[in-house]
Amino acid sequence: MQKLMIRTAIAVFLTVLILSGCDANNGQVDFRVAAGAVPSGIFRTTDGVTPLNGENDPDDWRTAPIYATSGFLVLQRGSPNPARLSVPDVVQIVVHADSQIPGGLQLVARDGFGERIIITPFTDIPGAGSYPFTFFASEILSAQAGELWRLVLFDSRGEPVTYGDLQIEQ
Repeated sequence: MQKLMIRTAIAVFLTVLILSGCDANNGQVDFRVAAGAVPSGIFRTTDGVTPLNGENDPDDWRTAPIYATSGFLVLQRGSPNPARLSVPDVVQIVVHADSQIPGGLQLVARDGFGERIIITPFTDIPGAGSYPFTFFASEILSAQAGELWRLVLFDSRGEPVTYGDLQIEQ
């Protein structure tokens, strides 16, 4: 009788463990699709923290499900947003990690037609700390005033970790 109870408890535990893993994997698939979608809406800001005129795109700068429990978060969303080409504006994103991200993170920009531009090479994330990703808006080489670009931070396995949209102005 006791062996049967132990086996049942183990079976229930393993089932819950497997199903929770499926939810995270399914969530990551959905997140990957969203990160690859056409840019839409922005978090309008000058400081990366406070939305201007209440313009806050809730889809921007979420954390991927596979990183949600790892202490990864975006401290400063891409700002300024919109970014100007003529000045040129320095755009900065700051993220926090509680632990190492093997292989680091790479920032990539995508337009609505799927063109990809690597903004930063893989940046090492050796352990707990805050990490800035900084670039000039003009580094998005084919960007034109009025366009929206999706900025995506990828891990070394090619999984999106977070993303947000950047509006380009002259």
